[in-house]
Amino acid sequence: MAPPSFDFSCLLCTEDSSILDENDLGGSMEDETEQFDEPIEYVPPPLLPPPLLSEENLKVLIEKECHHLPASDYVNRLKNGELDLQGRMESIDWMEKAGLYFGFGPLCIYLAIRYMDRFLSVVDMLKERKWSIQLLAFCCLYLAAKIDEVVVPRSVDMQMDEKKYLFDKKTLRTTELLILSTLNWRMQAITPFSYIDFFLNKVNGDQVPIGDSILQSFRLIMSTVRGLDFIQFRPSEIAAAVAVLVSVEGENLIVQTEKALSLLIEYVEKEKVMKCIEMIQQLLSGSGSSAKDANVSVPFVAQTPIGVLDALCLSYNSDDNHSDATTAPLADSPLHNSPDAKRKKTISNFEE
Repeated sequence: MAPPSFDFSCLLCTEDSSILDENDLGGSMEDETEQFDEPIEYVPPPLLPPPLLSEENLKVLIEKECHHLPASDYVNRLKNGELDLQGRMESIDWMEKAGLYFGFGPLCIYLAIRYMDRFLSVVDMLKERKWSIQLLAFCCLYLAAKIDEVVVPRSVDMQMDEKKYLFDKKTLRTTELLILSTLNWRMQAITPFSYIDFFLNKVNGDQVPIGDSILQSFRLIMSTVRGLDFIQFRPSEIAAAVAVLVSVEGENLIVQTEKALSLLIEYVEKEKVMKCIEMIQQLLSGSGSSAKDANVSVPFVAQTPIGVLDALCLSYNSDDNHSDATTAPLADSPLHNSPDAKRKKTISNFEE
């Protein structure tokens, strides 16, 4: 059965900024226009360890995660050119760059990319309408920010770096509703972040995961978002592979890997996790990095603009005496996405 199509031509698009008047912006265009040059100042909440999943809740997540995956033929359609692979990659570039600028966490970026993948896998979008993939990427990131972030910027502020297309509020609302309905309103998506603390705890003798291992895990999870072949894995399988890679070290890595996997096989398929481990290791070897490199200063994925992954997940100064050091949005609080940290959510300049 062919994927349903949507007439994106009914959505308003313009190639200049005339769609936005001074009342929309709250001031003149000249006063408001800015680029994503430097990240805005972000003060992370206190570092709080997230509550570990119970065995029962973990099994519920694993049962439901299949509802948060793209259609099974999505990867093949991207590879054979039926879908716009380049548009997907450019959208991820923009999401990561915007996420860094506004201080969004890795989970927010991951959610946005997965919203986009799930949508593209079931709705036909014409390649010649380049603005439609930009509109989709923007709305996916904006929805993810509303779901996951404490402070959500105005939609017009998030478009200031867009030199080609600008979208009005009505167009954005219409597209957001289309995304929500297409994804069956399943926006609290199950991701590898949902499992990582539980699996790290399991493979490390029921010890609470420390900050370094969480940061390393976040970095590895985010490194998988671009690769098409990682889409074949369930979130639990990616999380299990990452937990094993972060936890094993020293000699006899094969033996240690087998031992760590033995602690997780009641939750995930061993063969798929091993395949995922091999693919991540290939990714690491291609970048000249390793699973233990938590403080590297070069971008983990070469295609990522301005070292976004490092800035989102890694770059931090562990020396408390250097209080004026530049830190990434997530630097001092890798667990800022925990339920406790976001129990009280305030949204500034929320338009809808």
